[in-house]
Amino acid sequence: MDPKEKQQPVTYVSGLGYLPATPKLTERRNLTLRYHLVILSTMLVLGLWLVLLPPFQALMVRLGLSAWEGELAARIPTLLCCYLPAMLILWLCGHRSKGVLGAKKAIGIRYGYALGLGLGISAIARLLTTGGLWLMSVCTPFYYQHQIPPLPDSFSSLLLELAALVLLPSVLEELFFRGLVMGRLKEYGELVAVLVSSVLYAILSPALDQLVFRLFLGLVLGLARLRSFSVLVPMVVSTGVNLAWLCLDWLSLPFYLAGVLLLLLAGMGAVALWSGKHLRAFQNRDRDTNLTNRAKINLLITNFFFWILLIVGMISLVSKIQIIG
Repeated sequence: MDPKEKQQPVTYVSGLGYLPATPKLTERRNLTLRYHLVILSTMLVLGLWLVLLPPFQALMVRLGLSAWEGELAARIPTLLCCYLPAMLILWLCGHRSKGVLGAKKAIGIRYGYALGLGLGISAIARLLTTGGLWLMSVCTPFYYQHQIPPLPDSFSSLLLELAALVLLPSVLEELFFRGLVMGRLKEYGELVAVLVSSVLYAILSPALDQLVFRLFLGLVLGLARLRSFSVLVPMVVSTGVNLAWLCLDWLSLPFYLAGVLLLLLAGMGAVALWSGKHLRAFQNRDRDTNLTNRAKINLLITNFFFWILLIVGMISLVSKIQIIG
């Protein structure tokens, strides 16, 4: 055999020994490895966030900042320390081509359409979340209070709040989820890339009322990433949505409701204009692979719960460890 000839991967079949792996089995194995990679990176971000944020908060308070400004200032180094290692893992594992991030000029979609769609969908998600939490508080003893950021009392506080809550999270999250995560999964289909990135994006929500909000928003951001071939579009959309809701939370109830209505109208207008000019804007363009979308989703659920059980087991073991001496 020519040593330069590429050997086919083999698999073990009971009773038949080692046989050449089928394309379906090869794709299943490769997809499983990709799932493990992106879930591990996401869990790394979440774990580092829980571990690093309190020490940074204490450090900022010791530097003389107020409690709120200290929390905002602590978010900036925490975000950098959380996302940079995870992004480095995803970047190094696999083909490091220039098209992984997709940080190039957007084509095929205008920023206004994507931003309007993101604002409208985020308004629907916020209304659904608020209605669901209100219904749970009425029907059950459950009660959840929405955390509203206080108004900045100075220009420096305003800049700090915009950097910590709007600009930096949008840039890092979109580079990670819509850039690297989708870049590692898009070869397995658009549905898989958008769904996995949206679910993992929602898991990292800082509060309970953000779960549905971020899940809906993640679907829009993933669609914008696919149709624009650029991560810059979801960055702009995420920044605009975060800024809009931050400003709305500062308003009184009548102005808040009026703002939500405007966002809904903007979303309806964006959908009408975009679907009218681009008839296939919302159409799934998955190419045929050896696995069905149902098999890919089942594989995602299996791998996700594997990591959940692993983390729960590690936490239970750590709580029982006793240091002797």
